[in-house]
Amino acid sequence: MLSQIRTNIQSWWQQTPLPTNTAPPSFQKWHIFDQDQWISFVSDGNSQPDIKHQLAGSFRLVTWNVNADALSPKSRISALLEVIKTTGAVNVIFLQEVSKDALTALLEEPWIQKIAPSGEPPLPSRFGRDALCCDLILNSSSKHIPDKSPLQIRLINVHLDSLPINPSLRPHQLSICTSYLSTAGRGIIGGDFNPVLPEDDGLVYANYLIDAWECIHPNDAGHTWGVYGEHVFPPNRFDKVTLFNLTPSAMGILRTSEVESHGEKMSAGGTKLAEKVQFSDHFGVWCEVRWEENRAQSE
Repeated sequence: MLSQIRTNIQSWWQQTPLPTNTAPPSFQKWHIFDQDQWISFVSDGNSQPDIKHQLAGSFRLVTWNVNADALSPKSRISALLEVIKTTGAVNVIFLQEVSKDALTALLEEPWIQKIAPSGEPPLPSRFGRDALCCDLILNSSSKHIPDKSPLQIRLINVHLDSLPINPSLRPHQLSICTSYLSTAGRGIIGGDFNPVLPEDDGLVYANYLIDAWECIHPNDAGHTWGVYGEHVFPPNRFDKVTLFNLTPSAMGILRTSEVESHGEKMSAGGTKLAEKVQFSDHFGVWCEVRWEENRAQSE
C-alpha cells in the first residue's frame, strides 16, 4: 500500500498519469549532456530545460536489438548508429541488449544530446527485464491556432522474455505495458517481442494495439531475425512497433553490415584474428508515426 501511495504522489508531482492496478514504475533520473559530460538533471522548479518539442504532426522512430553477447561491442554499436544516421532525421531510438561497453560508445556520440525523463515498469520476467517508459510532450506545430494544449505520447521500449517457455510471461508483460499506454491516452510499444509461440501471433491485437508493419506491409513477412541462417530456428519478425491511438504512415527495415570482430581464432603467432561478422543478429526497423493534434483549449 505504501508503494502505491508513493507511486500516486510521484505520478501527480511529475504530471505523469500512471495505471493504478499494475506494476509500479521505478522513476529514473533525467540526464543531459553539458560541458563535455553527462550529468543528472534535477529541476528546482524554476530552471527547466526545453523538454517540450515541436513536431509537425509526426516523427520517426527506430528500434534495434544490438546483441549484447557479441564480441567487439564498440565497433558494432558504432556501425549500427551509422546506419541509423543514413535513414534521415530520427526523433526516437529504441535499443535493446545494450552492454556496458556499447552504452559507453553510445553516450560518446556527439549527436546524442539528451535523454528524456523515464521510468521503468518492472515486468514479471524470467530474465530480469524491465520496460523503459518515457513521456514525450509535444507543443502544437501550428502557430495559427492559439492556446492548443501540449500533446502527450508515451513511449515504451521492450525486450519481452525470450524462448518458447510455457507458461509464457509475454502476454502479461505486454498487458502491463498496454495499461501504461491507455492511461496516457496514446503511445508506442516497440522493441524485441520474441514471438516464438503460436499464442504470440495474436498478442498485439489482444491488447488492442496496431501492428505498424502489418498495416504498411500486409503481404511482407518482414523478417528481422535469423535472416542469414545463423540460427537453428527459422527467420522471424521479432522486432515490432505497435501503436495506441496513433497511425503509422511509413515503415522499413534497416539491414546490418559487416564489421571486424576479434574472436577466439588465433594466428600462428598467438594473436587473435579479425573476422568479418554482421554487427547484430537482428535487423532494425524504422517507422513514421503521425497523429491528430489536440484542439485549442477554448474549443
